[in-house]
Amino acid sequence: MPVNTDLRFTAIDTWGNHTCGLTAAGAAWCWGENRWWQLGAETPADHSLLPVQVTGDITFASIVTAAYHSCGLTPEGAAWCWGDNGGGDLGNGQVGGRSYTPVAVSGGYTFSVLRAGGAVTCGITPQSRAYCWGANTFGEVGDGSDHTVWER
Repeated sequence: MPVNTDLRFTAIDTWGNHTCGLTAAGAAWCWGENRWWQLGAETPADHSLLPVQVTGDITFASIVTAAYHSCGLTPEGAAWCWGDNGGGDLGNGQVGGRSYTPVAVSGGYTFSVLRAGGAVTCGITPQSRAYCWGANTFGEVGDGSDHTVWER
């Protein structure tokens, strides 16, 4: 079944109950569940049956989705995330709340790749260093802390 839009996508990612895609111009569009604002658009509905454009004027080179948040990587390697921040999923140094507007991942890191899943996102720098943020229920952040340290 084709996605009901005239948009053309060069990249796509799906996880949980939502999907996001990128156009050739680097515009991010998402559809599906939006209960935690993981679509990146201010909408009163808890879901969207059609693609909605992610808020802001950010050009992305890649996009990843997780259970309750989404993240994009700019051509310059800056990571931006939106959606639920209950476990520090957005990587902005805060825990709690949510944002439909993309927020910059803190730390000033440049990434060459991002991957997301559940409530965690990880990025690899051009120097091949891995950095992860979000929920740490089972040690998935990889910093050596146990599951009692939930947010990173």
